[in-house]
Amino acid sequence: MRHQQIQGQSEKCGLTVCNTANIVDVRADLSTPFNYLTNSDTEADNADLPATHLQRAMRPDSIEEAMQGSLDTRNLQQLSEQREQREQQWVNILSELDAEPISAPLQDYLTTLKHGLPVSDWTIDNYIEGMLRFAKPYGPERSEYFHNELNGLHTPNSLTKVWNKKHPQHPITALDQDIRLQCPPGWVSRVEETNRWVLRYMGKGPLSQALNKLIRWMTTMDCGMFSQFVQWQGIRFLTGDGLFDELFDFGPGEFTLTQNWEIPMNEAGTMGNLLYDFYDYSKTTDSLQLEIRIRTRAVFNYPAYLGKHPGGPRRLETVTQIDDVIICFDPETPQNILSNVKLEERLRQTYDAVQDSADLGKLEFYKAFPGKVPPSYSNYSQKSAQVISEDAKKYANHILSDAEWEESRAERENLALGLDRPLNFTRLISCLKGAHDAHLNRAIARAINKDVLSRAKRSKLEDLTKSFLDAWTIHR
Repeated sequence: MRHQQIQGQSEKCGLTVCNTANIVDVRADLSTPFNYLTNSDTEADNADLPATHLQRAMRPDSIEEAMQGSLDTRNLQQLSEQREQREQQWVNILSELDAEPISAPLQDYLTTLKHGLPVSDWTIDNYIEGMLRFAKPYGPERSEYFHNELNGLHTPNSLTKVWNKKHPQHPITALDQDIRLQCPPGWVSRVEETNRWVLRYMGKGPLSQALNKLIRWMTTMDCGMFSQFVQWQGIRFLTGDGLFDELFDFGPGEFTLTQNWEIPMNEAGTMGNLLYDFYDYSKTTDSLQLEIRIRTRAVFNYPAYLGKHPGGPRRLETVTQIDDVIICFDPETPQNILSNVKLEERLRQTYDAVQDSADLGKLEFYKAFPGKVPPSYSNYSQKSAQVISEDAKKYANHILSDAEWEESRAERENLALGLDRPLNFTRLISCLKGAHDAHLNRAIARAINKDVLSRAKRSKLEDLTKSFLDAWTIHR
């Protein structure tokens, strides 16, 4: 399905919404509540459009209406008109948001990325510096980088909370799942056929400029996507945007950020990590300190977290660990660089927190559609709506004791098995330098972007083969 622009104000501000001139059966749309709509190819390729998309599908405006067994034509028309009125208010808000100028600190950061560093300075310390600089706008200094707190990277939950705080008269409700998936022009944000959330770049502009849009404008992603974004920004900090765009010259639809960072990208681009071959398994990584300074790993919360918080995003945290420092993605809290101890404390606090509007809204959503519990963004529940509701009541006032938290450690660590991958920086830098030299010498015609990633694949295979042969020689 494709968006059609509504004529008038929404067209002027570059926002895309569905054309609801033809009334459709709301109940049919509600049966697939996560069937998000995408931008048209023309819109995706237009880099001049303002940077916010209002993605939506027609929904009823109240739980009670959604639960009715039938809706006559008059009710459908009324629901459509109400939705159009709400959308117009959203359009007005988002157009004002787009008009805000970029802040000086954020402009300085993006300018730094343009220049990059000499190849001789492509060190692990400078790579780490690039990752930490990217994380800085999303920590305690966020207000300095984004004058309007709606701009910048968000999770769907954090976007909803900030939006409803700033615009309580035009709130995002439990049924407005679509507006929570935000992305700039040139990008599409949707749940694909695999029931996985995907951010995909469909534009034809340079990748560096596409990533700048994600950084600057209102964009939603999860911690798995953010963990990949951190690594891409580390690479940009070393190479500079000019070389970065030459080395990673993806075609429309080829660059994606998915929730599954720990597996290779599949052919459809719906699951996996384009940088997968720069990671190793913990047991096969060379023990040199250089190789184990950077890792991506998952840290799980208390096993009953989703029982207490059915709408919560903190069942697990995918984090980037640098030595003893952890970069996490949690726009709802002011601090995004933590120690291991502080991360565990935060996970406990998120479990102990009272059920909030996201939890209550999700319960209302399940109540409206008891026959089909849709997947959340990071967890795929097999429980019925009734069981989820009973669990929420059971755990509503539960506060973890120290003993309960420690007793759950083995289970939490078991859930995280296979989700701890060191970044092989030696391989990364070798592939970048090799592709850089080939680019300078024009030894490889075109497809230089494929050369970087194919070099990584070959290098990883060689390393694994060597590790296997070494182990075989020792034990023969």
